[in-house]
Amino acid sequence: MRMRRSATVLGVAVPIALAGFWIMRDLMRPAPDPLAVPAETVILLVLDGVRPDELLSGPDPKLLDDVPTGTVMPYLMDELMARGTFLGTDEGAAGFRLGNPMGVSMPSYQSIFTGRLTVCLHNSCAPAWGGSLLADIKQGFEGVSDAIGFFSSSGQICAGVGVKHSDQNVLCGPLKGPDLPDAEVFAAALEHLGKARPRFLYIALGESDHIGHTNDYGRYLDVLRSYDAFLRQLDVSVGELAAAGQRVTLLVTTDHGRGEGAEWTGHRWNIPGTERLWFFATGHGIAAAGHVPDKNEGSLYDIRATVNHLLGFTPPKGPLQGRVMTRILNTPSGETDSQ
Repeated sequence: MRMRRSATVLGVAVPIALAGFWIMRDLMRPAPDPLAVPAETVILLVLDGVRPDELLSGPDPKLLDDVPTGTVMPYLMDELMARGTFLGTDEGAAGFRLGNPMGVSMPSYQSIFTGRLTVCLHNSCAPAWGGSLLADIKQGFEGVSDAIGFFSSSGQICAGVGVKHSDQNVLCGPLKGPDLPDAEVFAAALEHLGKARPRFLYIALGESDHIGHTNDYGRYLDVLRSYDAFLRQLDVSVGELAAAGQRVTLLVTTDHGRGEGAEWTGHRWNIPGTERLWFFATGHGIAAAGHVPDKNEGSLYDIRATVNHLLGFTPPKGPLQGRVMTRILNTPSGETDSQ
């Protein structure tokens, strides 16, 4: 009886303590002032299961003979880095962190779109209750038919965040069977960007994670190089839009890290390295701060609020909601009209 009573007390005390922590965090981190000139388009590119190691330090010499030196994604880390801000580290405490601590894909994607913890524990979860980034954008741009473009190699991601294959401006992989090829999804998204100029363009690519699970490190590196080439193409398109007067912000991240050494193929709550993510931003409203390796500079929870802020909306509030990533903005309030 005494043990049951202690468990009951603990079950009540822990949530109260966590809620108190998040409330105090909100009080200590006030939201920035709204953008004086919001972005007209925000692009969010998520590369599944891409750990920061190969970006920051190059190929792992423990996993490849005759390993080349230098980053595997030079366009991102050299050309784009000079014009934006990169959060994350490949050693020590994570600089940019997981949301949901499970360390698998669907809980992480729900973290991105809800901006908070959900009860999702696996990759086949139903959409989370409550608000989401997609609902924020639909409400903010009510009546705009091309407000959202959603392109995902995986059909499960679409289902898990409440996107239907039949929705307008959507391309999703099948719910069962192999995902769509990343090159096909990216090409469709790039074409949509040029034609429709959506207010929010989401692109989710997954071959990096699938190949990582097969323990083929050489192919994993090849996929990262292909992603770097995609980023070059995307940057050219963004530059063309900017030259035409369009205010565009590009955000790039991953849904989870990967294990270290022999465990590089996996990722979950009990595999070290899973919690270590990265986040990159460039374009309108973003500081050219380069690599910011500081600890705890943000998490997947903060993406929803940050996208809202960049588009000129008031971010969602609440003790469990993520916050605007002020560190990446070009001023504390993000007022400068940079491209």
